Amino acid sequence: MKNGRVMVPIRFIAENFNSDVAWNPHTKTVHVAKINDKTKANLDSADITKARVTAINLPKISTLKELTPGESSAGYFQLFFPEGKSNSFFTIKNGIVDYYEVKSNSAWHTWSGKLGGNQNKIWFQTKSGISSEVGQRPKINDRLFFYTISEHAGQSQYGCISTDGKETILGSKDIENLNDLYPIQG
Repeated sequence: MKNGRVMVPIRFIAENFNSDVAWNPHTKTVHVAKINDKTKANLDSADITKARVTAINLPKISTLKELTPGESSAGYFQLFFPEGKSNSFFTIKNGIVDYYEVKSNSAWHTWSGKLGGNQNKIWFQTKSGISSEVGQRPKINDRLFFYTISEHAGQSQYGCISTDGKETILGSKDIENLNDLYPIQG
């Protein structure tokens, strides 16, 4: 009891209800996330696009210090998924690359890098093109499939980047919002 209020340990209670819990000391924020059974089923779906849409819409949990954004992305952002996977993804917006790993109820933000200098297409393999970073850099051994989305124009471009940095544009498509992500053939 403190000042007539009952104080309880939020981590203990939330974890006993199968929630993800994290404390971000940089923002002094507690994150608590729990998803419903339908969302869990969508994450485990054999339809990789449905699983990816679900993953990017999960609550995001971060314990990392936030990097200062670069110049504005002028209304576009990018999503990258390792080939054949939906349980991890990258986003790029305003010169910041963020990496997320899906764990039970949320997408955990485990690494950020600030693009700068040589914006090499293989920033995910080497430090080339990253001017500063926080967290644990992921090891990616597969091609990355990407969507470049223009929020203002309702357009997206899609393709893949090989492990040696070769970018292949596969096409473009209209898109209204992230729930309209579509399969990338091949």
